[in-house]
Amino acid sequence: MFALFSRYGLWTRWRVEQQYRQVRRSYEELVRRADSLAQRLRQLRSDSTELERLAREHYGMARPGEKLYRVPEEP
Repeated sequence: MFALFSRYGLWTRWRVEQQYRQVRRSYEELVRRADSLAQRLRQLRSDSTELERLAREHYGMARPGEKLYRVPEEP
């Protein structure tokens, strides 16, 4: 019984291993996300057309002298 449920028993070891696996999966997902964001950043830094498109669509920016018309989206 001691080997199963003590502070250093099998049950505790199993729980710690489960927690480790969960943390490891979260870490790997965060690394993938960071890599994806870094790739997107490199893309935006090298492609001014894409950067301009995002600025126009997401932030409503326009070039000097341009008029901006917003068309409301239908619900």
